[in-house]
Amino acid sequence: MDDEFLVTGHAARLEDKSVRAIAMAEMNAHRVKIHGGDIELLFEFRIERVMHAAYTDGPDTWPPKYAVWKAPKL
Repeated sequence: MDDEFLVTGHAARLEDKSVRAIAMAEMNAHRVKIHGGDIELLFEFRIERVMHAAYTDGPDTWPPKYAVWKAPKL
């Protein structure tokens, strides 16, 4: 399969200590290897749009079949 996947949006560093503590606890619970301390940075990803292009009949198929998701306007 030779599909394509695109994600657009913004990332913002989170500095809230309570949110950081929850994230670190989750990573520890799932045995994700972390260094701890201030080495690990925490980001929030605000996804605005996602697109998947499927080449259902092989890589030379044109056009691909697109599926697009857009975040609702708040």
